[in-house]
Amino acid sequence: MSELHTVITLDELNIESLIYPHEDLPDGMKMFAQLIIEKTIWLQTLAVESEPDGRSWNVKIECKIPSQVCAFQLAFLRQSKIDGIRLLGYGQIQRSIILGPKRGKIALRLSAAFTVSQSQYHNMPICNILGSNTSSVASVDLDTVHDNLEKELAVTNPLGIWLMHERVLLHLKEGKGRAELLNSLGDLGLALLNRVKQLGRPEDNTKAINILQQGVNLTSDEDPQKPSWLGNLGLAYKNRFEQVGDIADVNQAIKYYQAAVDLTPDGHMNKPPHLSNLGVALLNRFEQLGDVTDLNHSITCQQAAVDLVPDDNRDKPAQLTNLGSALTMRFRQLGDVADLNQAITHHQSSVDLAPDGHKDKSAQLNNLAIALRNRFGQLGDLADLNQAITHHKSGIDLAPDGHKDKPAQLSNLAFALCDRFEQLGDLADLDHAITYFQTAVGLSPEGHVDKPGWLSNLGYALCNRFEQLGDLADLSHSIACQQAANNLTPEGHVNKAGGLSNLSTALSNRFKRLGDLADLSHSITCQQAAVDLTPDGHTDKPGRLSDLGNVFLFRFEQLGDLADLSHSITCQQAAVDLTPDGHMKKAIWLSNLGTALSNRFKRLGDLADLNQATTYFQAAVDLTPDDHPNKPRHLNNLGHSFLLRNDLSTMTEDCEKILHCNILAACSPSGPARVRFNAAGIWAEYAHKHRPASVLVAYTTAISLLPELAWLGLSISDRHYRLLHAGLVVRDAAATVIAAGDAQKAVEWLEQGRSIVWGQILGLRTPVDELKQAHPKLAEQFISLSKTLETTGITTSSTIKYTTSQPTNIDSENFHGIALQRSKLVDQIRQQTGFEQFLLPKSISHLSCAAESGPVVILNISKYGCDGLVLLPDLEGEVIHVPLKDFTLAKAQFLADLLASTVGRSGRSERLKGCHEANLPSTELIALILSELWTNLVKPILNAMAINNPTQNPERIWWCPTGPLAFLPIHAAGSYGKGQPFGSKLSDYVISSYTPSLSALIEGHRQRLESQTELQLLALSQPSATGQSHIPGTQEEVKYIQEQAIGKLDIICLDGQSATPDNHSTPTESALLLAGSSQLTLSDIIQLELSNADLAFLSACETATGSSELQDEAVHLTAGMLLAGYGSVIGTMWTIQDNDAPQVARDVYAHLLQTSPPDPRQSAKALHIAVQNLQKQGKSFLQWVPFVHFGV
Repeated sequence: MSELHTVITLDELNIESLIYPHEDLPDGMKMFAQLIIEKTIWLQTLAVESEPDGRSWNVKIECKIPSQVCAFQLAFLRQSKIDGIRLLGYGQIQRSIILGPKRGKIALRLSAAFTVSQSQYHNMPICNILGSNTSSVASVDLDTVHDNLEKELAVTNPLGIWLMHERVLLHLKEGKGRAELLNSLGDLGLALLNRVKQLGRPEDNTKAINILQQGVNLTSDEDPQKPSWLGNLGLAYKNRFEQVGDIADVNQAIKYYQAAVDLTPDGHMNKPPHLSNLGVALLNRFEQLGDVTDLNHSITCQQAAVDLVPDDNRDKPAQLTNLGSALTMRFRQLGDVADLNQAITHHQSSVDLAPDGHKDKSAQLNNLAIALRNRFGQLGDLADLNQAITHHKSGIDLAPDGHKDKPAQLSNLAFALCDRFEQLGDLADLDHAITYFQTAVGLSPEGHVDKPGWLSNLGYALCNRFEQLGDLADLSHSIACQQAANNLTPEGHVNKAGGLSNLSTALSNRFKRLGDLADLSHSITCQQAAVDLTPDGHTDKPGRLSDLGNVFLFRFEQLGDLADLSHSITCQQAAVDLTPDGHMKKAIWLSNLGTALSNRFKRLGDLADLNQATTYFQAAVDLTPDDHPNKPRHLNNLGHSFLLRNDLSTMTEDCEKILHCNILAACSPSGPARVRFNAAGIWAEYAHKHRPASVLVAYTTAISLLPELAWLGLSISDRHYRLLHAGLVVRDAAATVIAAGDAQKAVEWLEQGRSIVWGQILGLRTPVDELKQAHPKLAEQFISLSKTLETTGITTSSTIKYTTSQPTNIDSENFHGIALQRSKLVDQIRQQTGFEQFLLPKSISHLSCAAESGPVVILNISKYGCDGLVLLPDLEGEVIHVPLKDFTLAKAQFLADLLASTVGRSGRSERLKGCHEANLPSTELIALILSELWTNLVKPILNAMAINNPTQNPERIWWCPTGPLAFLPIHAAGSYGKGQPFGSKLSDYVISSYTPSLSALIEGHRQRLESQTELQLLALSQPSATGQSHIPGTQEEVKYIQEQAIGKLDIICLDGQSATPDNHSTPTESALLLAGSSQLTLSDIIQLELSNADLAFLSACETATGSSELQDEAVHLTAGMLLAGYGSVIGTMWTIQDNDAPQVARDVYAHLLQTSPPDPRQSAKALHIAVQNLQKQGKSFLQWVPFVHFGV
């Protein structure tokens, strides 16, 4: 019969201790056993008390072992009221073969009774837990396990170590043997604990400390093994410190390491490692408390260790690394480059001496990289930084997943990438850095001593990216990370100052963006604390002083307190004075000092301040390489100082310097787009007066920077913020190129420079039929990336919530990565034959298609002139230029402000109910506005188009106004005084519509090419939105529409329509209020793609009113409906009356539904008729003028 068919019956287990009494075990202890087969507990016995002799336990068990089982285990556990259940021992049995060493007499005998079919064996021992009667045998057994562990031939866990501890307590009650065993156990425990991901659980370290402490206490100082056991105990404390961060543990580690050094005679082989370990612990304490005495002592110990060890000693690389790290730290503290150079030499030697595959090679490469990065920070040699990044990456590749040092190495690589981004401006470096920082934070468990530092580093990188791109999501996440890091960092910690400084920078950036003075005050408090905590001579002291000077300057600019300005200058001067020549950041601090001095000049008028500021700005420019991202900013500052001086003397020389600085800044290959765009604007402005030949080059440069300024990798709200001042430059550019005789170029520039964000979204939805046919894979990638980018950009603007509970939940880098990937794909597509112009700005020949159904008039308003640019049907590529010499930018802005004050536009309005004409604001001012528009703006354009005859059946015209003209009712222009003849107003000649851009109109025409066969109508009313006044007229509107639609088309009516657009403080969150507190926001609307949608009638207030700060971006609900795919949209410019709206809706739908099927393209004419009906009833301007039509 084969062995597998042998039936084994387990009958009885007996456990016997040869040491009695065993006082280390709890009283009243019971024993029980478990049978384990294939990692499953098949059977557990009842717990039994010891036999009367007090030294054995007889466990009853009866079980047949399944024949297919090749091996099984028996585990023995003890149970007590005091300590609960603990594993005492286990053994493995493999089909009659007993595994485990058999050595002489046993101290703890475990035996089992078996019945084995067809076998003469009946009673056999399971395993020997310890060897015979001396501790040396036990040591041999333990050393065997340790050797196997080092060779990774055995898999052991901390539970096994505590099991062995109990065996020792059973075997030896006292004496040297017991001490040797306890120390051997502790040494083995440390080896095991260093293999787990983060040094095991804290309680595992604590158990190792308890074991070792017992061994040390039992050993006299004369014992030659005592120093080694002291060293092991110190290592256990150091491990727990690294895990928990309790400074008491590092103090204990230093105590025991020092004792190990003191007890080790000179010349002993263990003297160098004890010295090195002491040096490391001292460095740990310095990093916590900042006492330079500890740092110097650490270097002394490390240097002694290195000097005592020959190069062929296997410990030499580690000791060189430790010495290099201590020297690097002293450089950062005291700024002596000699320390840093020595550190790099030692780290390089460590790497060179360590063979490939050495377990410490990863750490050695990481430390060398840190030292090289520090030298780059001091001297600015890019070769050092690139070499550091290479070494960091190599070290990370060598470190296995789960290694305890992996988070720190990732964080160090991220810092180096941040440095290279600051030097070269490559956004990919910064995105990768943020990813690595985030991974480092994610890998570190809660409570880890280094987690606050990694959180702070992540926040630093996010703030850096915000400064580059202006993404508010980055800034909010940065502040959340910095606050979490600050809360986790104890007072007195050496990293406290750096964390406070990073938090201050993030808060000051939020103040500059959002204007909350509380952020600025908090920023100053944090930065002042950071400066106070930073010792004199520390390499970070100048930077923190300069940052403190910056926040004082921000508060001076806000509140005007000269004390803040004086503090700012003092801090900036100190930063410059403390920074040696050749330091890579000296240029930044010189520029900051210049800025503070120029502000004092503007306040007090002392020319000496201005001259000194100019000197510092010039020095900053001279110290900065041409391709450095900071170069444009320094040039901008220098140009501004020349501008201030020019205002005093109007020296031609200064004008040339202003131009020179801004030309260089605008044309710089790197640096923030907003800085370069601003420089291009200043260049253009001064070129008008002093170098006219370059003015069009300046504007060409500015227009070319718009895609970078409003980068697709940003949320819509962030893009809008960056475009706040772009429209003015674009309108100036158009006026200038018109004056130069190129009206076609003016049309192209205006199309590129207004409604930019809407144009980008339309571009993301661009059909790519030709690309699909020629290059289907490229088309598929393009569509996928565009869709993701569009969805992410919109939802980031509208739904992102900023919390501190999960500060590392970041999607921005993915968003940016998608934008970069799409940009590279577009470049690849343009390299294909026939696709060279793919997604490039449209030429005038293409833009002329906007006029296929009637003339389109672009109204450009600028300080350089006001012009009409007319596109006519069937005149491809031709533009009629109409100079409007009697209309100016100042007049347009005055009329827009006058209208806003008259109609009470506040950004949140409700439909007026029950108001009589006498109760409405005076309409005389509106009549004045309409007359001005007619006489000086609209009538000259009609004359230029030869539209001279009023008619009862007018044709269509589209208006595309810019700047403040976008807020004026051009469609209602006319003279409305008593006795005015027919033909005295625009509506006597044409039916007016608006379009936010030519592309939007072209897209509307394209979508209407295929007719809709079955029309449906959805009507919603909301008379009582939460928190709003009751407006019953909305229900009356829907009732009228139902009456008109009966029998002509399907209509769905829901009692829950919009009442009021809300929240103009955030333009993309303007909303239609629905049932309860629900909202349909502009962000929601523009996510829609309704290719068959024809008409949206927004009978609510101010649905066609954009943001006064974004005059050229058409950020309103009506434009949003066009973007969603509606061909035509009816909206309102200001508050409408609740009793007028139903009549307008009834008349509009009555006209539309006259034909079958209804023709939505007649909506403009339908509104024209409805408004005429209001006029015939004698309604005031305030009642009929606000209704407007957008689209085809």
